[in-house]
Amino acid sequence: MKSLKTMVKEEIIKEKAKVSIICNAYNHEKYIRDALDGFLMQKTNFAFEILIHDDASTDSTADIIREYEAKYPDIVIPIYQAENQYSKGGGITDKFQFPRVNGDFVAICEGDDYWIDENKLQKQYDAMMAHPECDICTCTAEVRWAKNGEFSRYSGPELDDGVIPVEEVIKGGGGFVSTATLFIRTSSLKDLPPFRKVLSSDYMWQIHGSLRGGMLFLKDAMAVYRFGGDSSYNARIKKDKSILARFHRKTIDALKQLDIDTNGKYHDVIEDTLITQEMIVYNAERKFKKLLKWKYLKRYKKKSKALRVIILAFFPFVSKIWEKIGGSK
Repeated sequence: MKSLKTMVKEEIIKEKAKVSIICNAYNHEKYIRDALDGFLMQKTNFAFEILIHDDASTDSTADIIREYEAKYPDIVIPIYQAENQYSKGGGITDKFQFPRVNGDFVAICEGDDYWIDENKLQKQYDAMMAHPECDICTCTAEVRWAKNGEFSRYSGPELDDGVIPVEEVIKGGGGFVSTATLFIRTSSLKDLPPFRKVLSSDYMWQIHGSLRGGMLFLKDAMAVYRFGGDSSYNARIKKDKSILARFHRKTIDALKQLDIDTNGKYHDVIEDTLITQEMIVYNAERKFKKLLKWKYLKRYKKKSKALRVIILAFFPFVSKIWEKIGGSK
């Protein structure tokens, strides 16, 4: 005889998913179980689906996903790529994930991150239902080292529950909140504005979701962002700075298009944010002489950072020595 809990679970599965969880994975064999278990532990009064995309992992990530697919065939809905799509360019989420969403809301979590609050989806769903003017909801996340799981810091604004204006989201530069906390109204993903077609990134999702009514923020820490993983974006850019430069050049293009799309409404904050993005590009490309302009130098809070730029601008060979002794890049 089936338990009441089992029968309720089966009825929820039969319902149309109200929330679609999007999870992109690549060589995440060390972490993917944490992500999937975090999704499946969610306690909700609505149905949800897990749309997971494996980008031709070369480890056992796909095999682990297949285990969960076999156990939860009505919930875990995977795509297994034969060839890596990220290397071909274009956004995985915009191209492969968003088009197959069935839910009224989308929750995003990369395969090396995970959720730690069993009520995360319900809390964000209830908050969005109470704020129909908002298209995006986020929360605080814990930042933990991938190598040992040790706590590093909290990610997210130090604010109470409330709505954050889009200007603050633009200023945030993408690191304002963790990707694993994003909860987006699906209707806002239709008919993407031009700036969203320039670049697919969590920063652009944050801005796009905040344009209509701001970003709804919950102060509870309900997710974990793993930092320093072998297959993470940070690991890739550490090996190849050109990846960082290309990404932020695209970010600059997207922000300029955002300025056009919004008829200059946020021009001042966009111009201010462009300075920060340009600094990242010039540092990555080692074009230190370009950073000698006052608009860049005055951004460095520590004089030692500005001094470093001046030294590297006139003595570029010092850069390699700096790296060998573990200096800032």
